[in-house]
Amino acid sequence: MVIKNDKVKLVFDREERHFMLYFDGGRKIIDRATFGVWWREDGEDRHTFISQLEQVEVEETKETLRVIGRHSAGWNITWEAKLVAGVTGIEVKMSFENKSSKPIELVDMVLLEGEYNRPEGVADKWWVFENGWQSWSPSVNRTGIRSSRLPRFFFLRDINLGSLRYRSTWLKRGILSEMVGSLTALEGKESLILGALTTNQGFVEVFTEKHKFRVTCQAELTINSGESWESDWVVAMFEDRGKALEKYANLVVQKMKLEKAKEIMTGWCSWYWYGPLINQRILLDELEEMKKLSKSLPLKVFLIDGGWSKWGEWLKPDPKRFPHGLGEIFEKVREAGFTAGLWLAPFMVQKDSEIYKDHKDWLIKDRNGKPVEVRKLTTSSLLNEIGSWGMYGLDPTHPEACEYLRRVIRAVVKDLGVKYLKLDFLYGACMGEKFSKNVSRLQALRMGLSVIREEAGKDVYILGCGCPIEAGVGIVDA
Repeated sequence: MVIKNDKVKLVFDREERHFMLYFDGGRKIIDRATFGVWWREDGEDRHTFISQLEQVEVEETKETLRVIGRHSAGWNITWEAKLVAGVTGIEVKMSFENKSSKPIELVDMVLLEGEYNRPEGVADKWWVFENGWQSWSPSVNRTGIRSSRLPRFFFLRDINLGSLRYRSTWLKRGILSEMVGSLTALEGKESLILGALTTNQGFVEVFTEKHKFRVTCQAELTINSGESWESDWVVAMFEDRGKALEKYANLVVQKMKLEKAKEIMTGWCSWYWYGPLINQRILLDELEEMKKLSKSLPLKVFLIDGGWSKWGEWLKPDPKRFPHGLGEIFEKVREAGFTAGLWLAPFMVQKDSEIYKDHKDWLIKDRNGKPVEVRKLTTSSLLNEIGSWGMYGLDPTHPEACEYLRRVIRAVVKDLGVKYLKLDFLYGACMGEKFSKNVSRLQALRMGLSVIREEAGKDVYILGCGCPIEAGVGIVDA
């Protein structure tokens, strides 16, 4: 089965059940590629690829190839690849349908797995772009292949490793890149870009080891009888190495229908001098200084960062530090002509907070149903417990937790008049088991962020910190 345009040709071998991708000139650029799913049956992990399925059907149109596979356990997968004008490659997505009589646990969709054929005469040496999971995670170009499993920061090893917290890499010495990765022969002029084009369904991971690659979309959810779930769209494309990532970013903008970014907001932030040691007097003094400095500097936002409240108790400012609450301060901020800004960690709950004590059912759990610590300030869980430093994740899929989140944002935006939200430690919403079993970790976090955006409105500037990159696309402003 063959589909082609003026740039590439996609060939699916019905007998071997793998596909190849060729440049229009005839050079094979992806070889022996396949796809499949990682699922669980009666608690046992199973990896099933298209070549292992009993029944396979192939449909084609001029620029679309669709492969449907049926498993004896009662589920179907549909893999769709299409050619798009202006793209030297293919766009791919997959759906999983449960036609059995019992729930099925879907772990991963393996959208692409294959080998990149480097240009003839080019040495087997590589540049690999590794993209971090969230906004604090390093993103780097690596020469050669080293393992991504090594901690990037000793004290913050869990949050910086992101998806690897619960998973092991496919290739023992492979590089794992989140959302997008690229593979470039050191002496070559082209890059193979592998990445998510949409970011609504599951975290997309790109594994590479030399010329081998795998692209997956995390599900980690339960699909009930008669229900289905689909991946995000991903792309495998070839571009000039100097323009490849820019071309990819433009495709994401088109696919996600993103609007033009808002004007960058500049101003003063309490954290970078005082840390959490703030109070009403300090902030009012700094506001007076900001009035003077604004005559020569483009200062717009007066941002109250961490230290004004116990984590999780966002409706109750610290009564000792802020005996009159925050309203009086923000009123003076607006009178001075500045934008009122406030820091929140909306999905983080401190162990000695009322939320933790009274509403443990609102929290992210481990597989045993115990609230899971999602932020480790030290390398010792014992020290976190003794010092009440442990932080737990608010579950945005829990209806009552979601309503609490709405109340917080309404109070901050409508009652206090805040127009700039710095939302921190956002990864906390997707670090464990959820109340809703039929949504992925990415979907859970996007649900929470969408609630915040809905309550805040379009005019409020939202800065996402500690935010998994895919989760914020189209919702946060920066």
